[in-house]
Amino acid sequence: MIKLNSWQIVQIAIFSICVVICAALFVGFFQQIPISSSSMAIDWKKIWPAIEGGSVHYAAGIIMNPPWSALIVAPLGLLSMQASWGLLAFLTILILIVSVPHIRQRKRYWFSILLLIMSFPALRHMIDGNFEGLIIVGALLIVYGYNHDLPFALAAGLLLIASKPQSGTLLIGVIGLYGLLKLREPSERKLWFTTAIAIAIVVIPFLIWKGGEWLNAMLSIPERSSIMDVSMMATLNRTGIFPSSLIFAIWFTFIVANGIIAWRTRFTLNREKTAMFIAASLLIAPYASGNSLLTILAVGVIPLFQVRPRIGLILIAMIDCLFLWNRDMLFYYQASFQDLTLLIIWAVLAWRTITSTQPEASAPVTKIVSPT
Repeated sequence: MIKLNSWQIVQIAIFSICVVICAALFVGFFQQIPISSSSMAIDWKKIWPAIEGGSVHYAAGIIMNPPWSALIVAPLGLLSMQASWGLLAFLTILILIVSVPHIRQRKRYWFSILLLIMSFPALRHMIDGNFEGLIIVGALLIVYGYNHDLPFALAAGLLLIASKPQSGTLLIGVIGLYGLLKLREPSERKLWFTTAIAIAIVVIPFLIWKGGEWLNAMLSIPERSSIMDVSMMATLNRTGIFPSSLIFAIWFTFIVANGIIAWRTRFTLNREKTAMFIAASLLIAPYASGNSLLTILAVGVIPLFQVRPRIGLILIAMIDCLFLWNRDMLFYYQASFQDLTLLIIWAVLAWRTITSTQPEASAPVTKIVSPT
């Protein structure tokens, strides 16, 4: 049990009061924004009725979170639409700030926070209103739980990242593969059996409760293959150049490439590798939204910027250059450009993942000479 002295208790109390005050300010500010006749809160205006009153009501293409994560956000439905929109924006900002790794270079640390919370996908996410914060928390819990052998943290992370299956498909598959391979080691069995049991205890009753409704809603996404879809297949189809057979071949080859990387770098997991698989999942998904770039930025690109500033700034500039686009360009070309951005980020993170997990190749060779 952690014992706190009186000064630490005072610090926690002051911090908690500040958090509550900031949340109230966010809620008050967002309540003043007119949304009835504008594109503000475009996602939240569809989602909020599905959780109004604190319960979950699935409908085609409205709320696509699985029942266990939908219940987490359902309490927002107890507030008014605009109050809950403001609170959601505040919680997302709080998660983004906490997600930034602490480093010794304080200026770079604070600059990292600024780059993240003022980025195009962060501001776009706050304006639209969505649950990307759940995916970010899930990804961080997966990395932490996996590397520290904490089954409940790992299980919680996998459950949260499943809140948006289009973001976590490949990552969940890779973690499952590593778990199956590690079952051969007796010392690892407790971790993976406990993780699997914890997930089953949550998933099974929730799927019995509303699994059918959730699947119907998830499979009925009206924006699929639309001009808003950033997935690989949708983007290639929009060009009108590639035949369907070639598009499928590219899609399949990309999945195989990720499988090879997962196998070559097996049993290692860090934030860059996690973000790489999330980016890949978005690219191969039947439908993905550009707002999910926020997760890639928070989980992988910001940590990359902290250790490789030039490469990180180039990727961040590519993400944020959409600030300079006019409305017509954003409407017609944003999704395709974000698909290209995802692919470039994936390539950079894949290169980092492969080159950083080959210690044998770079380690000096020590020759042992026996005395004669």
